[in-house]
Amino acid sequence: MSFFLKRKPASLVLIGDIDPAKDCYKIKVKVLKLWNTWKNSKIVSIELVLVDTAGTRIHDSMDECFLGNFRSKLSHRDFFILSNFTIGDYTTKYGTNPLPFKINFYRTTKITSCDDFPKKLSNNYFKDFKEILGRQYEKEVLIDVIGEVVNVGPLEDLKAEGKSIPLFANDTRLVYTLWSGYAKQVLDFFKSNEASCIVFVARFVCVREFRGAVTVSNVVNATEILFDPQLQEVLDFKSITLYYLKVYFTS
Repeated sequence: MSFFLKRKPASLVLIGDIDPAKDCYKIKVKVLKLWNTWKNSKIVSIELVLVDTAGTRIHDSMDECFLGNFRSKLSHRDFFILSNFTIGDYTTKYGTNPLPFKINFYRTTKITSCDDFPKKLSNNYFKDFKEILGRQYEKEVLIDVIGEVVNVGPLEDLKAEGKSIPLFANDTRLVYTLWSGYAKQVLDFFKSNEASCIVFVARFVCVREFRGAVTVSNVVNATEILFDPQLQEVLDFKSITLYYLKVYFTS
């Protein structure tokens, strides 16, 4: 006699409620960031950062063998219910969140559209400049920063590791280094915008220490730069203006 055990239906949970020892979950999420990983001019995986309705982030990876099944169903800022995924260890030089596990797409993974995802989410990943300078952070985890740009300096050639943009705070000094296309993106924006108050938001930046100095910098693919985004945190920031960033561009 044969017996077939029916799998327990997946329950809808928040990311913070996931037990990595189990994988029978459904989560309602939004694609916060999406990028391709290339090797020999070929896409070998797609990496995503998902955020749930509580503002909690989790990393998600899709291997090459599943690209045909899911790539057309995913785009930046999409939201949906994700189920039948697997959970694996998350080990990398810089994590997009502090969780030790990530989601992996599998052949049975299901993406279901939803229309009740909140338009506004709280950001739990902004770091205060004083926290950064006081080394109150996890070195292996990417963070978000926010500041008001009050001055744009000239281009300089520092002959360092590529292109960079040091940023300086008035009352709280912080150096922000941007590389390659990120530097060009910021420079191009300020060449064409002369607003009196421009709030600069950078998501997924790393914290580095060099010769005793603490700096923040972009990482390839993950970092996202936003200018005056319509976020509650930006509105709150403009109302109190805690930090002032002085920007110098270097090539």
